[in-house]
Amino acid sequence: MPTKEKKRKFKIPKSPKQFTNFFKSKPHLAKSTLDQLCNLLEQVANEQLLSDCAAKHFRVDSIFMPCGEDIDLAPGDISTSERCAPAELPVIRPCFKLQWGDGPDDRIETDDVEIFCLTAWNPYSNLIIKDLTAFIIITDETGSSPETLPDGTPSVIVKPYAMICFGDIPPCDESKPTQLSAVSRELTLISRGAKDGIYFVWVAYCYSVELPLAFGSIFPIDLVKS
Repeated sequence: MPTKEKKRKFKIPKSPKQFTNFFKSKPHLAKSTLDQLCNLLEQVANEQLLSDCAAKHFRVDSIFMPCGEDIDLAPGDISTSERCAPAELPVIRPCFKLQWGDGPDDRIETDDVEIFCLTAWNPYSNLIIKDLTAFIIITDETGSSPETLPDGTPSVIVKPYAMICFGDIPPCDESKPTQLSAVSRELTLISRGAKDGIYFVWVAYCYSVELPLAFGSIFPIDLVKS
């Protein structure tokens, strides 16, 4: 029976330039560059309604938890409840694990084909991880791309490496803590004439979060006698 290997500690290398915006202290906020037709029509209609409402003469703000009280106004800002600032959110992100090996003695060799399982799961019981999509890069321990072969092919590649779609991952169940709310995808690592040594699998991922919330407002209105 093979002995259990001592867990090794690795120093995280400098991130590859392709992932500069992803590996930060907080998740990278991704914005779409394409507007769908329905979103455009909704925007036009909403702008018209905002214009119509701005023409009204009287205004009432909520007397229960007025909006914007938790936002600090910058110098020179107009002191109204219509404020705009980024919300200070906790870090909300999915969890990942990478698995491989057909047996306890399996090793990834410099000439090899290995099937990886990349598993993502939602560790939160009150929100949905939406549209999770992953992108992968392989680097050596210096953060550089693997050396290329004489024909220009990288000596270590992963397929697929882009647009790996996990879809939506539902909330976990607090009554079943050992049962992950998880989605797995298979990846193929191919090494041909690679140098031996430590390599890193970098996973950048884009996603959004759906968090159902509810609250209320109270508006006083004064009815005068007719």
